[in-house]
Parts: sequence; structure tokens; C-alpha cells
Amino acid sequence: MRVATTTACGNGRDAPLRTPPGVDRPPPAGPPPSMERWVTVAEHYQVTTTTASRSEADRLAALAVETRLAACGQVSGPVTSTYRWEGEIRTADEWVCTFKTSSVALQPLLAALRAAHDYDTPELVATPIVTGDADYLAWIDAETKPPPERSPARPGNAPPAP
Repeated sequence: MRVATTTACGNGRDAPLRTPPGVDRPPPAGPPPSMERWVTVAEHYQVTTTTASRSEADRLAALAVETRLAACGQVSGPVTSTYRWEGEIRTADEWVCTFKTSSVALQPLLAALRAAHDYDTPELVATPIVTGDADYLAWIDAETKPPPERSPARPGNAPPAP
């Protein structure tokens, strides 16, 4: 088996990539032209959690977007989860919430989800987005920035005195 070395996951370190037997591929020579629009720095994340109900999933999605901790909260499901809890194997229907956020908002998002979640030990998994459309990632950045500070309102919205 031939081993090619390339940069993995945008971390700047070389990691071996194994080519399956019988496949002869040259090492990658950089991104193809169709990838020129893509950013490969992990400054953005997808955060996943699960809940027991659609209404709880919707509540968490709204909380994250309204507080600008996530640009998007997607709810999907139900999915069937099988897991071990308190010494027993259990199966339950759950709803999946996937949030898109920036590295700046990641820790506050995780803290807010933990505080608001109805599970004792919620699944909170942050996966770096290592490649994404530049415009989409810029949208995530814009939507997870705090709004600009507003000046105190003046009576009648009058212009300031000279």
C-alpha cells in the first residue's frame, strides 16, 4: 500500500493518507479550480445536540439564533438513538439540532446550550468546518457578531444640538 503525505484538516501538519490496494493515485497537488471559493481555516463550527421533543429542539434553535450565538439552527428528526444510560441500554426517539457558528461565538453557544438544555448530560459536539463557501462563512461571521451599540434615543429622534 502506497502512503501519500498531505496536509490534513487545515492544521498545517502532514498526515499520512492511505491509498487502498490496487488504486494508484498521485498525491494531491492543491485544490482543484472549483475549490477556489472555499476557505480552509477552521474558524467556523457545526454544533450538534439532541433533545427528546420537537418543541425543545425548536426552543434551543430560537435561543441560539436570537442571541446571535448561531447564524442558523436546523432541527431534524425524529431519529432513533440507542445508548447506555445509568447501566441500561435504552432506545429513544430524539430530535437533532445542528447550529452553525463562528469560533468567537462557540464557547458562549456551548455554555448557553448546556444551561438551557433539559438533559442532565446533553450531547454537545462541536465539529470544525474545515472547508466551506467563503460567502456562507462570512454570513456566519456577520450573524454571530453582537449588534452595533446604539446611541441613547433622543426625544423625537432629533439630530444632536450643534
